[in-house]
Amino acid sequence: MRKYKYDIFISYRRSDSTDRAHLVREILKLKGYDENRIFLDTHSIHEGDFSEKISTALMSSKAFILLLSKNSIAENNKVEKNNQANIDYYYEEIKQALALKLKFIPVLFDNIKIEELDFPEEIKNQKIFLKNSIEYHPETFDDKLTIFLQEEKTWRDFFAVPTIILTIYAIITLASGIGMYIYDNFFLSHDTQIETVANNIIVEDGICYYLLPNEIITYNIKNDSISHLNIGSVPTVINAQLNTEQLYGIGFWSVAVGLAYEITKSKVKPHGGKAYITYIATGIAVVAGIGLGCTIERVLYPIQHSRLISENLNDKTFWKDVIRNKYSSKTIRFNR
Repeated sequence: MRKYKYDIFISYRRSDSTDRAHLVREILKLKGYDENRIFLDTHSIHEGDFSEKISTALMSSKAFILLLSKNSIAENNKVEKNNQANIDYYYEEIKQALALKLKFIPVLFDNIKIEELDFPEEIKNQKIFLKNSIEYHPETFDDKLTIFLQEEKTWRDFFAVPTIILTIYAIITLASGIGMYIYDNFFLSHDTQIETVANNIIVEDGICYYLLPNEIITYNIKNDSISHLNIGSVPTVINAQLNTEQLYGIGFWSVAVGLAYEITKSKVKPHGGKAYITYIATGIAVVAGIGLGCTIERVLYPIQHSRLISENLNDKTFWKDVIRNKYSSKTIRFNR
């Protein structure tokens, strides 16, 4: 893919359009174009081979603005030729721009009509001029030029911003899910582990039952013993239970990113206006991604199946802390 150094290349006949070229350059600057991305030979070439600099600039430009006047194409016009190479740079620029298929915008001065100009045959055969030509009128020129310079939107451009936001959303969701999994299995606090087990145990006749994906671990309060009951290999996801809070979480974050997608479907300019909507939507996508990623992780790999919890369920002291947490308002006696 070609890399563009210049947004616009201004081509003109020095003998009669130098002031006009500078005028167009100033209009473009007022329209927000960076002067360093507008090629005008008198501003952009400081040293080196002129012909080479011109060719390099054309290959690095998106659009080509050609200034046309009564004398710029006339056969008897005093063309600007390099005394050594005998090159008409004006025609050379036109031919190279056509060969490179740059966006071509002729600007007509002196009330001329482009159909009346006597171009060389090799240029005249190119019909590209007729569609994009602009007659120069001070009152309307800058607006027309801006319209002609706008890049044509494709279906890919239409989906560009939403796609970027959804990509950010997906990446953040995945990263958050992985992060939550790592936290649950390697950094879950001791107090959270105790509270989780206390909220998920079943107690009958002094025996506490705790369900893991492939076994049931029991703790006998009366004789302070731990036992394991193998129930076969059952995928964790099957044991995961969706509670109301998790369902609300999935629904909320899905709607949030859907909203972000909808409000950015319209065309977004690079500066101001709707750009702020894009920033807000991206922020929503990030927050939504974090929320949904964590929610999905807890659904697929419930916190009660944490590796740290599984390991601590073999510790009698841990079980006693769990019982105290579950029955904190009651007095519990443990055998010693």
